[in-house]
Amino acid sequence: MKKTTITTLLLALIITGCQKQPAALPEEERAKITKQFEESDEKINGYFDLLENPDTSQKVRKQILCKDWPDIYYKQYVPALKQLSPEYTDEELSQALDRAVYYYKEKYVIDCNQ
Repeated sequence: MKKTTITTLLLALIITGCQKQPAALPEEERAKITKQFEESDEKINGYFDLLENPDTSQKVRKQILCKDWPDIYYKQYVPALKQLSPEYTDEELSQALDRAVYYYKEKYVIDCNQ
């Protein structure tokens, strides 16, 4: 149930990001940003698959939750999404990631500080 909620939230962000493109961006720049957004979204979806796979080790899950996912999210996904849909705030996007990561940390009992 929680996975469905998280997935729905992230998909809503993705769909909105893809639909609302500011006219001020030149087509070439918009295409570059859209490509960055889609590539980072693919990586994040791959993380979901790995996190949900019962064969994924705790070590890999910890790497994804504590390093890889936040890194891709903040360095690639968020900047691209904000350029495509400037109505999103840093706080909203940060909270969305925090909720998703928290869910998986609780589910798999992962502590990034250890």
